[in-house]
Amino acid sequence: MHSVVDTISDETAEIYNALFDPHTNELRKGVKELLGDVTFRNILVINKVEVLPVYRGMGIGLATIWNLIRRDSAGCGIVALRHSRSSSGKGADQALG
Repeated sequence: MHSVVDTISDETAEIYNALFDPHTNELRKGVKELLGDVTFRNILVINKVEVLPVYRGMGIGLATIWNLIRRDSAGCGIVALRHSRSSSGKGADQALG
């Protein structure tokens, strides 16, 4: 699996490595404890959702994430959202609107 991880973006590889043990390619113990038995190995990764400053505080970011999950997560056992600071310096929870 590492040959596949080596060909994807650093951000996606970071998420994969946070979820899976690199030696066994199995879910890490902490992830198993948190999520339970994950039937599907497919992962929906949402790397970035950015809301323009004028539209923040309206719930648009959260609504967009929920829409992405409902629309694109069929067959996925895990949905991963990468947290990062927005360009405004606010945390992602504030930047989502």
